[in-house]
Amino acid sequence: MNTSTAELHYLAVSTMVKPDVMEYSDSNKVVVFAGAAPEGDKLQRTFSLITKQDHATNYWDGDLVHQDSVV
Repeated sequence: MNTSTAELHYLAVSTMVKPDVMEYSDSNKVVVFAGAAPEGDKLQRTFSLITKQDHATNYWDGDLVHQDSVV
């Protein structure tokens, strides 16, 4: 629901093929599910992540090699 006066741009693409990635711009969250859709059987999920976008890190963070590479 767009409660602002600004124009809302929304893109939804779904073939129900795994994984499922969602961005919630109002709360700055990113959600990733693999193995089952968001409303699917949670026991079938092989990966699940809910995080805030401002917790992003460099691709090579924590790796011992390629730390000077740019991705």
